[in-house]
Amino acid sequence: MSNRYYLGSVAIKEAALEGPFLPDANVWLFLYGPVQDHRSWQAKAYSAFFADALKRGAAFYLPQIIATEFVNRSLTLLAETSGWNRKTDGKLHAHRDYPFWAKDACDSLHAFVSDVSRVADRFDEIDLEALYDEVENGGRLDFNDHLIANMCRSLGMTLITHDADFSGMDLPIITANKKLT
Repeated sequence: MSNRYYLGSVAIKEAALEGPFLPDANVWLFLYGPVQDHRSWQAKAYSAFFADALKRGAAFYLPQIIATEFVNRSLTLLAETSGWNRKTDGKLHAHRDYPFWAKDACDSLHAFVSDVSRVADRFDEIDLEALYDEVENGGRLDFNDHLIANMCRSLGMTLITHDADFSGMDLPIITANKKLT
C-alpha cells in the first residue's frame, strides 16, 4: 500500500512526518513500557521518528482505548516477569503485588501522557452495525483494532503501530515492522 512508511528505510517522505498521529499501545510499550528493552532497534526507530516529527510540530494523540491497552499490557508484563502465572495464580488484580504493578504501569503511562493530546474516541458516532459487520468479516483484527482503525479514518490520523494484524487495513501507517509494508 502506498500509504505505508517503514522506519527502517533510508528516508521517510516528508508528508509522513506531518501527522496527526495515533500511536498504538505496542509502540508506547517500546518507548515507555516498564519491562521493554529501550535499546532495541524497534525502540530506537520509534524514538527517532517521534523526535523528528515533534521537531516539525506534529501532533500525537492518545485515546482512552490505547491508554487502557497500554496499562493492561504493562500490568500483565510486570506480573509475568515477577513470576505470576494466569493459570495457577488466579486473577491479576487479586494478587498481593497488584498495587505495586499498578503503580508502575500508571507511572509508565504518566511518563508520556503529558506529551500527547488526549482525544475522544467518538464511539457515539460509530455506525455499530457496520462495525459489527467489519469485525465479523475483518479477518485478523480484534474488536479494539477495528475501533482504532475507525478512529484513525474518522479523525484523519496516521496510525503508528508494530501490530502486523493491521497489514490488510487501508490506513496510513508508520511502522518498524516489515510485515506491515
